[in-house]
Amino acid sequence: MTGSRWNFADNHVKLGTHPDGAREVREGKWPMNRGKARRIGIAIVVVVLFFTGYSYFFRTYFDSQEYLLLAYEYTGRDPTIVDWEYPDFEIINHKGRLTIHIIFHTTEDFTRGPIGLYIDPFKKQVVDVDPRSDTAGKHEKTS
Repeated sequence: MTGSRWNFADNHVKLGTHPDGAREVREGKWPMNRGKARRIGIAIVVVVLFFTGYSYFFRTYFDSQEYLLLAYEYTGRDPTIVDWEYPDFEIINHKGRLTIHIIFHTTEDFTRGPIGLYIDPFKKQVVDVDPRSDTAGKHEKTS
C-alpha cells in the first residue's frame, strides 16, 4: 500500500504527501486538521460562557433567601404561619410573566387557606396574591 496515508498493520499515521514515505510518523494518533481543532476550541469556549452566564443569571435573580424574606415581610410576619422558613415554592408562568410562587401554610389552612404570593424575580416585588376566604369557617359544614 504505497502512497496510502493509513498503515493499518502498524496502526500509525503517516503524514506527508510523498508516496514513498512520510516526513513524520506519529504512533497511535489520528490526524486532526486545524479546522476541526478550531471548532472544538470554539465549542468549549461557548459551553464555558453558557454555564457562566447561566450561573450568574440564577445567582442574581433567583436568590431564594431574599424572596423568602420579602414574602414574609409582605405578610406582616403573620403569627399564624406555621413554619415561615420552609414554605412551598415553585417557579411558574403566572398571567404571562415568570414568577416565584411562595405558599405559606398557616394554622388557618382549613378555614381560610394558605397564604400564596407571586413574586416577580426581576422587579423583586410581590405582584399578586392568592385569594383567601375572609371569614373563618366558610368551608366547614354547618347544621
